[in-house]
Amino acid sequence: MITATAYVDVIHDVLLVDTSKLVQMEEEKIRLSRMNSGSTKRMAHPRDMNLFKTFADYPFEFRRERYGKAKAVAEVCVLEGVDGIAEAVLEIKRGSADDIMAALMTD
Repeated sequence: MITATAYVDVIHDVLLVDTSKLVQMEEEKIRLSRMNSGSTKRMAHPRDMNLFKTFADYPFEFRRERYGKAKAVAEVCVLEGVDGIAEAVLEIKRGSADDIMAALMTD
């Protein structure tokens, strides 16, 4: 999202989180999506209330087999936000999209 045309020149704060800790803290509130719900650039795919699914309802194995592990989940959201996010934050990166992406590639 930070590399989207509208945001590429904006300074961002990106939180790198321990995902296992985040899941431990908020599993009941986490929802997964097969697509980036904010993207309409390539195709405006239909969206409905079933786009985001719980861990139990998400077809992870099907998506992993078809698209690979890295693309099995496109978006993660936490309903109502994360209280106590600081507990899961490993690092905060601040900078332009290019700076942050370059730093992430070298970490």
